[in-house]
Amino acid sequence: MKTVAVTGGIGSGKTTVCAMLASMGVPVYDSDSRARALYDEQPSLLSGISDRFAALGVREPLTDGEGRLDRKKLASLVFGSPRLLSVVEDIVHPAVRADFLSWKEGFSEEGWTGPGKVAFVVIESAIITEKPLFRDIIDKVVEVRASRAFRLERVRKRDGVSVEETERRMSAQSEKVSSPDAVIINDFTIDKLFSSVSSVFSALWQPDPFLR
Repeated sequence: MKTVAVTGGIGSGKTTVCAMLASMGVPVYDSDSRARALYDEQPSLLSGISDRFAALGVREPLTDGEGRLDRKKLASLVFGSPRLLSVVEDIVHPAVRADFLSWKEGFSEEGWTGPGKVAFVVIESAIITEKPLFRDIIDKVVEVRASRAFRLERVRKRDGVSVEETERRMSAQSEKVSSPDAVIINDFTIDKLFSSVSSVFSALWQPDPFLR
């Protein structure tokens, strides 16, 4: 079975695109939400990060009052620190990869004829194409693009953050994916976006498939 990565910068609309695909019956793996869940499901992730941070002289607690990961604290520590970010990624990314592969095994590639029978699955991630660990599990990459102004306004309204904070988040990500297999432009209405998604992914059902 094939895997399509849907990626794009913050605010580009990749989650909306994936929601549209899910409404068509395409299985979608949201790597961000699963990574958050794995911190709770696998305590060794958090303890491993804490131990590695302590070895580097960072001994601030990473948990909240309920003993769960304090995501804001972790984000504040790794932002601007490639070394700490690398520690987190070295521990969490292998867990996400294993979780995705286990999830994917629950589907077959016998076509779209019934529950559990699918031609391909989608993994949604903003950074997946930048990480060598994931390259061998991706068959094709679809990038969602939107103008910087459009993304800025969307994130500001969605997350209730300042323009400055939104700009900071956007600057921390790569602006474009290198050589995607297809691009979806998301500067239009929902109807136009759905039409674009359908056009790009309809090739998956054709005799000369997009994923050959």
